Amino acid sequence: MKTLTPVQRLLTQAKLKLRAWTPYLTHIFAMMRTVVTDEVETMAVDQANRLYCNQEFMSSLTPMELAYCLLHEVMHVVLSHCRRFKTAVPQATERERYVWNVAADLVIQQMLARHYGLSEPKGIIRIDGTIPGDPMGMRFLDIPGLVHGMTVEQYYGLLLPNMPGDPQPDGDNPLDPAKAGSNSDGQKQEYEKPASAVEYAMADHCLREAEKKMEKAEAERPGSVPGEMRKAIKARLHPQPDPFDELRRVVSRSVASPIGTEEYTYRRLNRRQQPDAARRRGYVRLAPECSIIIDTSGSMSGSEGRALTAIAQGLRKVQRPRVIAYDHALQSAKRMTALSEFEFRGYGGTDMTTAIEQEDQEHRPDAIVLVTDGETDWPPKPTRARLIIALVRGMPEYSQPPKWAKVIDLTREVNDYAG
Repeated sequence: MKTLTPVQRLLTQAKLKLRAWTPYLTHIFAMMRTVVTDEVETMAVDQANRLYCNQEFMSSLTPMELAYCLLHEVMHVVLSHCRRFKTAVPQATERERYVWNVAADLVIQQMLARHYGLSEPKGIIRIDGTIPGDPMGMRFLDIPGLVHGMTVEQYYGLLLPNMPGDPQPDGDNPLDPAKAGSNSDGQKQEYEKPASAVEYAMADHCLREAEKKMEKAEAERPGSVPGEMRKAIKARLHPQPDPFDELRRVVSRSVASPIGTEEYTYRRLNRRQQPDAARRRGYVRLAPECSIIIDTSGSMSGSEGRALTAIAQGLRKVQRPRVIAYDHALQSAKRMTALSEFEFRGYGGTDMTTAIEQEDQEHRPDAIVLVTDGETDWPPKPTRARLIIALVRGMPEYSQPPKWAKVIDLTREVNDYAG
């Protein structure tokens, strides 16, 4: 029988502890390839889900502390910190990477402190601690706006202008953010081994397996899986489309069907009609019609401009759509060549029901696009035109749009991560 080395024995003990703590993450750390090297001072994980660890550092920890450190590294994988940083800061400097790593460690420390705080190694970055390298000893919670429970992007935005110009972390910090692996900030370190496409695919496979086990564990014991973990993995594996792109596509499809089709009618003379022959039907080539109703109530604010830009891109084949400004009564109605001509003005209350029904019955467009904050009543019956509702604020609980309308929530984050 093969005898385990001291390092292997320590890691085995830590993984057994970790399996008892978070059984739904077993597939990730069980498949994690371990590389023992003196090139890292503590522990790090790369984008291919490989763990790099220092033997001397691990020997200085108890099995509980080592399990905590291992879980800390796994959380970088679960929360997709690498991909999120590349999205937030495509061309990052060394200082920006460091600040991001500090922000990521703040998130993980808070998530683990709720259940495993007693196993924290000495010197890790804590939300109630001081900023590493700050000569004045400034605390994280002294930064205006910085509170518990924020996302890594929010912490990064607050920390960046408040961190020292060239921060140097404390020497006794076992989880030094300056020495993070590439699964934290995307920066490949010199000690990281080359990775194949298969290893990257296996890393994603581990996350999918973790997602299945989380769902099973949550079904058996509701509340047993932290919501931040489930939300982060879902955002990584099932990214949501940009809502403004979705609005553009929906608007474009809604007016695409009539384009180029022919409608035969006796009201138009056939071009081959003979003077002494029976009347033949002529035809007209249909063009799409779209009406844009804009809620100009005083409560409107935020994403209206971007919404109109997306709508205009979807209506490129529509010549001069009707644009209606409405709150509790009609304010203006005219055809516009460019939607950028529209000027938002808050007038007062909100009643979109009348605006929708009147436009649908009197002008009979193919589609009606309503840009609103949702604080309104809705038509009781489906409209003849396709109704597209572009929400520029969160939908209030008392006002739910009709199920037969297409609702695009423009307040939704593209990658709705937690943590």
